[in-house]
Amino acid sequence: MKSRALVPGFFCYKPLMTSKPINLRQYRKRKQREDKAKQAETNRVEFGTPKALSEPVRLERERLLRELEAKKLDSDEDE
Repeated sequence: MKSRALVPGFFCYKPLMTSKPINLRQYRKRKQREDKAKQAETNRVEFGTPKALSEPVRLERERLLRELEAKKLDSDEDE
């Protein structure tokens, strides 16, 4: 009878995954922190502007929208 040591490949076990295992809890927390950082950045841009700087920009945007509406060829009222 053959012993286990003589079976080819028995002691040559190679793991299927050669990379380090991932801790999913840490991965989720890191992803959550990155998402929060992105949201904070957009909030800083959107809400972090002083009123003295944002008010002229808002007025200019409204003026351009009014001009665009005035230049439209066909309106919804005709239909």
